[in-house]
Amino acid sequence: MNNAPRDPASTRWGTASAGDPRSEREIDEHLELVPFIDLGVTFDHAACLAEAKALADRFVPYQSDPRYGITHWRGLGLRALGGDPSRVAVAHITPNDRYETTPVAAECPTTMALLRELLDWDRAHSVAFLALRPGTRIAPHIDDPQHEVMRSINIALNMPEGCEFMIDTEPNGAAGPFTRAVPFRPGSVMMVNVARYHHVENRSAEVRIHVVARGPLRWSPAALRDRARAQNGIADEAALRAALDQRYARLGRPSDHDPEPTRYQPKRRIEVARP
Repeated sequence: MNNAPRDPASTRWGTASAGDPRSEREIDEHLELVPFIDLGVTFDHAACLAEAKALADRFVPYQSDPRYGITHWRGLGLRALGGDPSRVAVAHITPNDRYETTPVAAECPTTMALLRELLDWDRAHSVAFLALRPGTRIAPHIDDPQHEVMRSINIALNMPEGCEFMIDTEPNGAAGPFTRAVPFRPGSVMMVNVARYHHVENRSAEVRIHVVARGPLRWSPAALRDRARAQNGIADEAALRAALDQRYARLGRPSDHDPEPTRYQPKRRIEVARP
C-alpha cells in the first residue's frame, strides 16, 4: 500500500469532465453511503488475465517500504512514476516525478484497449496489475486517512472462489455496522472508496489478479451519478442526504454536508465507542 501523503486535489479522481460539480459531489456522497459503484462494464477478462499471467515473473512486491516485508502482494505498473513498471508503490513523490506509460503497456494490448476506453489515460496516475497469492491476505488499511472519499478503479481480471474484498470495516478488520463484501466477479469493474477501511483475503488455490487505476473516468459525471442512484435505490439528492443522515446517526457521528461541491468532505473526527 502507498502511505505517501496526498494532496486532496490530486486524489479526487473524478470524471474526465470537470464541468458538473453538483453531480461530482453526489457521486462522492454515494461513495460515502455505499463504498463502491459497480460500473457494469463488460470486457474480455480472460484475455486480459492471460496478458497479466504472461508477465507474472516480472511482478515486484507491492510495498512502499521494504520494512513491511510484503512478498505475497505483488504488482507491475502500466502507468507509473518515470515510466518505471517496478514503481507500483512509492513512499515519497518528488516535484520532478511524472506518471508515464511503462514499456509493459505495449505487451498488454487487450488490457490497454480497455483502459484507454475507460480512463482519461493522459491524466491518470498509477495504473497497475496487482496479484494476491493463494492463501494470503491484504491487511486492513485505508488509502486516504483525511477524507471521506478516495475514488479508485478496480478491475477484476478474475475473482477465484474463496476471495473476499471486505470494506467499511473497523480499523482492525472486524465487521462494523456497515461492513460488506464488494461484489466482485470475474470481469467486473468497480469504483471503490478506498478511504474506508478494507482488507482482502484469498482463500483459494489460485492467484487473484486485478488492475487498480488512480485516474479519471471518461464517463460524464451525470452518467456515473445515475449508475450510483440505480445501484443504491436512491431517487434524488434529498433521498441520498437522508440516507447519509441515517448512516451517521447510527454511528453516533455528525452528518454535516460540506457546502463546497468540488471538494472532499473531511473525515468526521468524533469517534463514539460502540458496545
